[in-house]
Amino acid sequence: MKRLFLLSSLVASVMFCNYAQESVIVYDGEQVKPTWVDLEATVSEVDNPDKDGINPSERCMSIVRRGESVEGNGKQTFSGGRLYDLDIDPNYFNRISMLVKKQTNGPVKIELQRMDGGAEVDKDGYTVEYTGGGEWQKLVFDIKCRTIKVNNLLVLIHDTAVPADMEETMYWDDVTLYWENDYPVKDSIMTLYNGEDANFYWGDLAATVNRDVENPDKAGINTSDHCVSVLRTNTGTEPNGVQHSGGALFGCERMRINPAEYNRLSVMVLKGIAGPVTLELQKDGVDNRFVTAQYTEEEVGKWQQLVFDISGSTEEIHRLLIRPHDTQDGLTAEGTLMYWDNVIAYYEENTSTNSHVIFDEESVIETVYYNIMGKYVGTGLDETLLPNGIYIVKETDSNGAVRARKIQLWK
Repeated sequence: MKRLFLLSSLVASVMFCNYAQESVIVYDGEQVKPTWVDLEATVSEVDNPDKDGINPSERCMSIVRRGESVEGNGKQTFSGGRLYDLDIDPNYFNRISMLVKKQTNGPVKIELQRMDGGAEVDKDGYTVEYTGGGEWQKLVFDIKCRTIKVNNLLVLIHDTAVPADMEETMYWDDVTLYWENDYPVKDSIMTLYNGEDANFYWGDLAATVNRDVENPDKAGINTSDHCVSVLRTNTGTEPNGVQHSGGALFGCERMRINPAEYNRLSVMVLKGIAGPVTLELQKDGVDNRFVTAQYTEEEVGKWQQLVFDISGSTEEIHRLLIRPHDTQDGLTAEGTLMYWDNVIAYYEENTSTNSHVIFDEESVIETVYYNIMGKYVGTGLDETLLPNGIYIVKETDSNGAVRARKIQLWK
């Protein structure tokens, strides 16, 4: 087996991080204490009834939940509290967490609202099951499919019918907004799609895009079982495809790519004709930027790894569009199937301009191999025994410095 070429020096310093997002506390009972408005009940701030568990806060919110036959506040199934005048932007927050404590297990619901004047013009509900059995439990609400800003948050702390005579006190605390990256990140490589463990939805872009199709060439550098395909013709009619045909990661599959932490996007492409492949980088549908790479004539009909330099981006990337053939040249009226796979973001550091990074090649003490999808392959392996493919090699020297690079192995 021989090493054909060194694809790139990937990382010259330790960058094992999932893009850290700032969290925002909406309520914690101490430093952040907005006024909760009653929602079919009297909501009160009280002393924390259990500071020995996961919640040592002094104060929290409470509500007395009463059955339908019991007079008094809190007899509706949607009893709870409401916060007004928030600014929850789903481009920056896709999770809401809170601590909950109550005696009976069951669903807890939040409702996100957008108000226009005094009317609730847009609202979504999210439910998580409380299983704490009387103790504080952290509940996480996934709001990634939300597309419009929110200014009201409702906590419906017991969203189910209860016995007519049931009465209990329920508590909530530490309401927090944050972003959680849904795309797997391993050793600074963010996998946006690989057909297996990162199998996210691609929306049609002036064409019918199919994911989970069989890999047409597993004998080369891409041994994945599945990939994405799109049919392009030269007729310019939908859904077969026009010049900008392709697929897009957007909506619920939106991403957060910080250009300070990721300056390369890599896509494997296979098609029957040579020509340009274009990525469109978007932030909220604006500040769009295009980057192009050439699928070469020499490798037509085989998988090629195309690397796109996005170092010129200054805005976060929230959406990614792939156009696997950005021209009519070479297309047949019957259509040409084109494929892409293994879409990753990573950082390539130019060591010549980063003199603070020192790596001693003579004192490597650990070498770890990952495949192109970021999956661990092994440590200290004999490269001559590895299957054909592209690998990410992470090396650590005796001083603790780390570098990572990509290699292609071929028998």
